[in-house]
Amino acid sequence: RNAILVGSYVMVNPDNWQKNVDLYDGPANTNLALSYECSDLVLYNGSKTIPAESVQVNSNLIATLALGDAELNIVQVPLFHAQAPNDPQHFVGTVTVTARGEGMVVSDEFTLEVKQVAGTAPLASSLCFGGEPLPEGNRLYWSRFGFGEQGYKLYRARIDSEEFTIINDNPLVTTECTDYDVEPVIDYKYKLGLEMPNGKEITIGPLSLTSSSEVGNIVLYETSPNPWVDVTEISYFIPRDITSAQLKVYDITGKLVKTLVDGPQDSGNHSVTWDGTDERGRTISSGVYFYILNARDQKQTKKTILVR
Repeated sequence: RNAILVGSYVMVNPDNWQKNVDLYDGPANTNLALSYECSDLVLYNGSKTIPAESVQVNSNLIATLALGDAELNIVQVPLFHAQAPNDPQHFVGTVTVTARGEGMVVSDEFTLEVKQVAGTAPLASSLCFGGEPLPEGNRLYWSRFGFGEQGYKLYRARIDSEEFTIINDNPLVTTECTDYDVEPVIDYKYKLGLEMPNGKEITIGPLSLTSSSEVGNIVLYETSPNPWVDVTEISYFIPRDITSAQLKVYDITGKLVKTLVDGPQDSGNHSVTWDGTDERGRTISSGVYFYILNARDQKQTKKTILVR
């Protein structure tokens, strides 16, 4: 998985000469022009580095801070699958914000730390935008960041292009989306747009992701629950170039028990329930059963256990 960790900080330009005074030049109440600089983020033992050019410390594109204003700014730090640790990792660097106004130059420096806990996905404990390649497409997921966002937009481009295409026609209110419109083993990049109340859109990304070699194949999932007593659900995925499918259940001797699906199917995710009855509606006995999904020249088989 790849992921972008997200953090924030607040900048304040107080309109109060008692709090905002330059001991050498007198009161410094003025509008400020801002610039930003970030160092490399280095693992404590120095063995790994997140380069400064990949860290965004001004995602809100705040270039000025008016007298009396306060602004929230967003930091983005990429983590790549090659950095997924077996042991905890702790990267440290510095961010410097420089303010200029009426002949005055002042810089504030703060420490930027990125901690990754061994064995956990970034989303488990952090604000982030991440993704993983699946046979059905590229799955994108993100946090509710708490920046006041009212919806989310996803944009996709090939890794060698700057022409991003919006994936969702309407703003999303969920925190997960699968991009089915991908080709196998292609390098893509994604941006996540946060719709803000003032009409502004804050962009997180780009996030790089290589699609699975299994894109274009049917996908059959484990039954839920498994084992089961009264009823179970079977879910499956049909790619966009397949128009019909069969889903049948067999016993351990290979005898047909139940036909659950046989006919036209739209592309996308589907699910069907099975109540443990055969073709005649008779209740079957406990045991191991195999369910098989056939679509065109593709076939997938899974096992389920019925317990009476």
